[in-house]
Amino acid sequence: QRGARRWLRRRETSRRTNFNRKHAKALQLLQNWFRQQLAKAKVGRMRSIRDTLVSTALTEERRQKAALDIQRVWRNAQSSTITCRAKGERKVASEKETAQRRSTMAAVIQRMWRGFLARRRAAEDR
Repeated sequence: QRGARRWLRRRETSRRTNFNRKHAKALQLLQNWFRQQLAKAKVGRMRSIRDTLVSTALTEERRQKAALDIQRVWRNAQSSTITCRAKGERKVASEKETAQRRSTMAAVIQRMWRGFLARRRAAEDR
């Protein structure tokens, strides 16, 4: 029995060896193809991740630009409003100043006229 088992083991080993020799090229081609598919899938996933990151970065860049544009427009509107308000205040102040100046000038003219009349009456009374 020991001899029979040895013979069977040798035969099985020989068959495996012959099988491996005969089909080694085919096995190698299959392994290469399978590894290639795995590599392609990995590259595809990596590209997908990259594209997502790039599109996210572009989206973020667009959002930043939009935010800056909105801020710029808002600040321009605010400064325009402040400028218009300041001009209006200056105009009101200028009008008040002009009215006060006219009032003062009128008072000066009245004072001078009254003084002139008083002096004339005083001269006539003498």
